[in-house]
Amino acid sequence: MPELQNTGFTLLGGRLTYLDQTAGAELIYQVRKHYISVFIFPQQSSGQTTDLAAKSKHAAFSLQSFTHQGLRYVLISDTGDSDLGRLSDLLKSAQRE
Repeated sequence: MPELQNTGFTLLGGRLTYLDQTAGAELIYQVRKHYISVFIFPQQSSGQTTDLAAKSKHAAFSLQSFTHQGLRYVLISDTGDSDLGRLSDLLKSAQRE
């Protein structure tokens, strides 16, 4: 797990989850009074039917997704895009260490 101490993001917990019958992880972070769900799945082949937008906004929720080192990350929250972007950057940089 990446160390996010002193970043404003607190890891509250995690659990096993599924998408299109593929096992993955859901991590729950808190930033101020907002919660961010981070779903992590293996990056699928081009034949995968689940299409996740790289960035979108639905009602009061923001969604960002990216692939990094063979994994697909999807972040969903009611916080702003800037918080999702900061957490995305922290997760990417933590894997390089």
